[in-house]
Amino acid sequence: MFIIDVLYIKDCIGKEKAVENLNKALDVLNFDENEYFVNIKEITKEKEAKLWKLAGSPTVKVNGVDVEFGINNYGMFKRVYNGTQDAPDIETIKHALRMDIRERARLIDEYQHQEIKPMKEPVCV
Repeated sequence: MFIIDVLYIKDCIGKEKAVENLNKALDVLNFDENEYFVNIKEITKEKEAKLWKLAGSPTVKVNGVDVEFGINNYGMFKRVYNGTQDAPDIETIKHALRMDIRERARLIDEYQHQEIKPMKEPVCV
C-alpha cells in the first residue's frame, strides 16, 4: 500500500498541478485504487511544517519520502521544481512510485548520516 501525501500552504499556486500530475502518474502506471491512499493536507504553522517535513509548497511524498532525492530544507515557503516548475512533473512522480521504497529509504538514511569531513588546508591559486 502506498501512502501519498500532498502537502501545501495557503494560496499555493502549485497544489492543483501537483494533484493533477499525481493522478496522471497513478493512471499511467495502472494503479488500482486499493493500492494507494492520497492525503492532501494544508500546513498552517511552521512547527507543523517541520513535523511533516514540508520541503516547500507543494511537497509530494510517497510513503513518507519526498519524490525528489536529497531534500532537507523544511518550512513554509514556495517550492520550485526543476528550476521553473510549481509542482513535480509526472515523470518525477512516476519514478518515485516505481522505485523500491526500501531502497529510497536506505539512500535517504545514508544521505542524512553522511560524515562531514573537515577540509584539508585550503589551496590558494
